[in-house]
Amino acid sequence: MLFSDLAGFTGFAEASTPTEVAALLSSYYEVAAPLISREFGGEVEKFIGDGMMATFNSRGDQPDHALRAAGAGLALQRELGLVADRHPGWPRLRVGVNTGAALLRELGGPGNVSYVLVGDTINTGARLEGQAPVGGVLIGDETYRHLPDGAVVQAMSGLMVKGKQNALEAYVLHSLSS
Repeated sequence: MLFSDLAGFTGFAEASTPTEVAALLSSYYEVAAPLISREFGGEVEKFIGDGMMATFNSRGDQPDHALRAAGAGLALQRELGLVADRHPGWPRLRVGVNTGAALLRELGGPGNVSYVLVGDTINTGARLEGQAPVGGVLIGDETYRHLPDGAVVQAMSGLMVKGKQNALEAYVLHSLSS
């Protein structure tokens, strides 16, 4: 799972016209969606305002899914950072990546059915994104264990996140090779 969010988006939206907000989101998503799908084989599941959720290995055919998701996170930071550089005052991205099992479930009732990914992996991924440094990628312990030797990380041991009773082992990902 990969989650992203724009830090400071609410303040930007408050100070901007709806047209300016739409231009920002369009500029970001026009870069992000193809990058995730074409370059890393992920699927953008949904855009949630200024946030995005993407999956990797949803068909069970990507044994390197953690590497793909981590690489996509770094690429998003690089490419969307360039977009923000061209527009002073635009908010910067935060990315969280988590690896583990999830279940795709049909939820809702007659006339209103959605297919939703559920499980602790999803919730934890979203919490990691919320704790990621602006301009950074925060990965969970399971994601880290699936990365190749040489990945450059900074440990964030004992990270407490909302709703979790136990601290998480997480890492700020700087690069995938030293």
